[in-house]
Amino acid sequence: MFSSVIIAPISESLAVTGFSEKAKTYRAGEKVIIIAEYSENVYNSSAGTLTSSTVPVLEIRFGTSTTTRKATFSSVNGNQITYEYTIASGDNGVLAVSSYSGTVYDNVLNSRSISRTSFLNNEITITADTTAPTLTSLAVSSPVQGTYKAGETVTIEAEYDEKVYGYDSGISSRVAPELKIKFGSSEERTVSRFYYTGSKIVYEYTIASGDDGSLAVNSYSGTVSDSIGNSRSISRSSFLNNSKTISADTTAPTLTSLAVSSPTGGTYKAGEKVTIVAEYSESVFDSNAGTLTSSTAPELKIKFGWFGEFGEEKIATFIESKEGRYLVYEYTIASGDNGDLYGTSYCGEVYDQVENKATIEKDGFTDTYTNWIVADTTAPSVTFSPNGNTTP
Repeated sequence: MFSSVIIAPISESLAVTGFSEKAKTYRAGEKVIIIAEYSENVYNSSAGTLTSSTVPVLEIRFGTSTTTRKATFSSVNGNQITYEYTIASGDNGVLAVSSYSGTVYDNVLNSRSISRTSFLNNEITITADTTAPTLTSLAVSSPVQGTYKAGETVTIEAEYDEKVYGYDSGISSRVAPELKIKFGSSEERTVSRFYYTGSKIVYEYTIASGDDGSLAVNSYSGTVSDSIGNSRSISRSSFLNNSKTISADTTAPTLTSLAVSSPTGGTYKAGEKVTIVAEYSESVFDSNAGTLTSSTAPELKIKFGWFGEFGEEKIATFIESKEGRYLVYEYTIASGDNGDLYGTSYCGEVYDQVENKATIEKDGFTDTYTNWIVADTTAPSVTFSPNGNTTP
């Protein structure tokens, strides 16, 4: 009577150490041994030794696949018939018997027709995994979408469809595919910090001076493996399923112009206003990313005079921040202001939206000729000469 079909790993080392696991996963190229055990010694119809052409045929399958695989007859030893199967590419899932059929005889030719569609008294579950990990996402996980300055960290996660490891002549958590990124047209950067967590490889990059522009992946390349050594070579030159746009801004604002905007060049009397505008390379704010006010805007000092003789230094009044980039100042010409208008100092601190700080120390206007302003607050005087003529 047919009594059982049992299964054992082929690994000699596992056999030597006393393999006791109830489940095992194998990859392509590894062998599975299946033994059909009977209640007595079995033979062919002539009481001779069973051969590949006379033993019952064993067909197996993996997982939900309907494709059957024929196990190879290996040997017969008394009441045991041994079959072998080498796992092939495409075999994935738990091993099952599709059919085991044929006829065996005892030594006096009592025959038994065998027909089964499952294991019998099997205690070990064998699973085939011949599929390498697949990259499903390469995307920014933090921070939130926005613009960031030097010193802030960007986290990029490479996610796979199963738990992964690095592969360097073997499974390893000390190596990972190399991720190279860049911001705008800035220099390419290699992300050197990484760690594994389940099906993800997490990369961390700290924004450095010189990183300016939108974040992009230049290359992501290397080899990953699953837990049993199915490896896949990865090669990408862009994000995959990324929903966040991250930009770096590590450049502080610069003052591009400090000049009179109105009135037009000419001579003006007391009571008339002069408007001076400081223009920057980008929008500027106070240290809390707030709108600049008279107490936080750089201070503009001016004076009037000529030929090396100047009047008292005056402070222009800050009026407003216009369109972010333009700081508007006004000065009302006062009695005693006479001569050409000069900017004597423009000093203070401004910040961009990510708080890159610019310290402003400017002497003089950047353009003194377009609107050349002269103040004349002195009325004409009359003097009398000894001959009785008046001289204005």
